[in-house]
Amino acid sequence: MWGKVSTRDDDWISRRRFGWRKFSSISDGEWVYSWNSMDNKGMKAKISEMEKLASQNQNQNQNQMGQPEQQLNLEEKFQYHCEDWKADESLFLPDEKVDFMDMGEMVQQAQQLQNNLQQGSNGLQNMCNMCQQLPQEARAECLKSCGQ
Repeated sequence: MWGKVSTRDDDWISRRRFGWRKFSSISDGEWVYSWNSMDNKGMKAKISEMEKLASQNQNQNQNQMGQPEQQLNLEEKFQYHCEDWKADESLFLPDEKVDFMDMGEMVQQAQQLQNNLQQGSNGLQNMCNMCQQLPQEARAECLKSCGQ
């Protein structure tokens, strides 16, 4: 029996301008959280919602292109060497100092905005309302572009 499956991935990436940055992501099987070492902002996504969205996008791409996009083979077999270990549960908790934005909510807002723009009902006002979801430094510029 498998029980709860949690994952963690930490990657170090070097950029000339910023030096080394650590990018982290964890999953508890229901949510995925991602953040980096330079910001106190991150994203979270509910896996079931993202799978549903991916399926919808695949169907839409298939309808537009006539064939599905090339996909990873998730059934591909790998060889692993695993050993028992006592898990440090703290490694599988989101960083408390990071403010996580819910990507599902953002996708819903973007879809609503797209629907409003297509229907012509308060499209600009709704677009300006989305500015409130942005980080402070980007919010002012967004509101300025909306004429507010």
